[in-house]
Amino acid sequence: MFAKGIGTFRKVLLVCMAVLMQAWLTVPAHAQAAPTITSVTPTTVAASGGATIVITGTDFINVTDVFFSKFSNTSVASYTVDSPTQITAVMPALSPLNYGTGSIAVQTATGSAYAQMTALAPATITSITPAFGDASGGTQVVVQGSGFGDPYSSPLVTAVKFGGVAATSFTIQNDNFMSVTVPAGTAGTVVDVEITRTVGDTVTLQSSFTYLAPLPTVTGISPAAGPTNGGTTVVITGTNFVNVTSVDFGLNGGGTTPAQSFTVNSPTQITAVTPSVGGTGHAALIEVRTASGSGTLYNAFTYAPPPTISNVSPSTGDIGGGNERHHLR
Repeated sequence: MFAKGIGTFRKVLLVCMAVLMQAWLTVPAHAQAAPTITSVTPTTVAASGGATIVITGTDFINVTDVFFSKFSNTSVASYTVDSPTQITAVMPALSPLNYGTGSIAVQTATGSAYAQMTALAPATITSITPAFGDASGGTQVVVQGSGFGDPYSSPLVTAVKFGGVAATSFTIQNDNFMSVTVPAGTAGTVVDVEITRTVGDTVTLQSSFTYLAPLPTVTGISPAAGPTNGGTTVVITGTNFVNVTSVDFGLNGGGTTPAQSFTVNSPTQITAVTPSVGGTGHAALIEVRTASGSGTLYNAFTYAPPPTISNVSPSTGDIGGGNERHHLR
């Protein structure tokens, strides 16, 4: 009886050992350890998605999900388990409720691990002031929007472009304003303004800046004098006489009167006919206006009263001529 009992016990023990051995062979040694995250690179990304991040840690085995967690959980666009200690993932686009500081998480069959991460709200551009400038560049504009960063602790903008050309310079004033020096462009073109940030995202305000031809200049006029009743044909010289809309003569600091007519001979020369003006005579300015603005030359033309005849002496004479003296005053 005793020997039979020993035999039964040995059989039960062998069965138990076999079951334990089978379990040990089929379950991975690491399966019972929960994952941990030791670092995430980068720790700040654009909420618009698309950034590639690298997560390092331990026990990344049988990973079931990688997600960003704040107000709600949003699974990454894709991920690859490079090894039990590293995962490469592509961030998803997040809803506004999930903008800001949250967590990146790795989930396995045995648990989840979390690490802090910040998703920056997309930048915006709302206006460019002024919205036009000289095609030669150098115009100072103010870009208004959001997401530009703190200029002292965390500036976010890395580039500003006009029609794909980098701005000459830019300065972040605060999260909503930047001062920018516009690069040279092509006169008559309307271009997009684009901002790129440290997190890799870009924002574009389409057709928001117009390049104008350079301002005209007036350097001379010939002849430089004529009667107040107008009608003098003059040649005006200068630069950038392109798309001229008007040629005016006027008092310095007063009103102006359009030329009776004008012809643009070249970008450096205009032929005009002086208008009639009131008064007994004065020095006049000349203003040439184009789509870009105006150029003015002060004290450029002198209006003189036309001659008058007040007396003739003698007032009679022989019809055949030959009188010795005529006095005209």
